Formats: sequence, structure tokens, C-alpha cells
Amino acid sequence: MRGLNLHALRVCLGRNRLLVVFGVLTLASQAIILSILRDLDLLQFARAQTTFSKATFLTLAHQWESAQLLPQYQLHFYFDFVHPIWYSCLLAGFIAKGLDRRGISDRWNWLLLMPFLAGLLDLVENCFHVRFIADLAAVTQPMITLSALAANLKWTLAGLSLVVIAHLWRAPPAARN
Repeated sequence: MRGLNLHALRVCLGRNRLLVVFGVLTLASQAIILSILRDLDLLQFARAQTTFSKATFLTLAHQWESAQLLPQYQLHFYFDFVHPIWYSCLLAGFIAKGLDRRGISDRWNWLLLMPFLAGLLDLVENCFHVRFIADLAAVTQPMITLSALAANLKWTLAGLSLVVIAHLWRAPPAARN
């Protein structure tokens, strides 16, 4: 394997049709996930994802268990394991389109990797949480730490991707010859 062709990725993901497709898939997927999680407090849900405290996570998980909400939490993973694909492609597509729009050289194509790294970290976090809810008694502090690290880095990279997109799209397009 010769390596990842970031130029080809930039050309492919920067297509308007793909931006629309990945935009629709991302919004639909997010809506489905939110509808499944509707009975869970979303702030507590975010806290469970990002906490570095085993005690905090277990307190939240046991509250959901008592309220019989763990099946809903478990159900959302059927969609949350593909959701990172959609949002990674969407964010990378907007970065690709923005780079082209500004006439920025291929040297900056590495920025396309940020959303995919965020998506990969999302999958790591999901794997931990599936394991956690399968057996709450088996949750360890190192597992919580690794899961929270993945979640917090995911959110950081997704946020940075949005900052890059805002910057690329704020400026006027490159002049055409």
C-alpha cells in the first residue's frame, strides 16, 4: 500500500452532491439517535461520555438502570456505530470544499484527517460503553479513563474541524483567472 491519497480524498469529498448526501445522512442519523435517547437527560448523557470518574459514570448508569433506560442507551449504538462515518465525511467534505474555495494547496490536505480521527475515537468510545453496559460490575477506572480520553479528544477534534470549516468558509473564494 502506497499510503493515503489525500488529494483524491479532497476531490471526492468536496463534491456538492456528496456534501448533500452526507449532510442528509448525518442529520437523519442524529435525529434517530436523539429520538432513541429522548428519555435520557442529554447533559447526563454527555457527562457519562466525558467523565474521567468511575463513580460518576456508575452513578449515572445505575440511575438509567433504575429508570429502565439502559435498553434505550443500548439501542442507540445500532445507529451510533455508523454515525461517525456520516459526520466524518460531512466535516471532511466541508473542509475539502473550503480548501478548494480558498485555493489552498494540497499541503494542507492533512486537515481532512481531523474529522476521521474524531470518528475513529467515537468508535473507540462506543466500544467501551457497549462493554460497560454489558456488565457494570466489570467497569474499571482505567477503562473509564481511556473511554473519557477518546470521547474528549473526539469532541475536541470535531470542534476544531468546525473551527477550520468556519475559517475556510468565512473568507471570500480565491480569485479566478
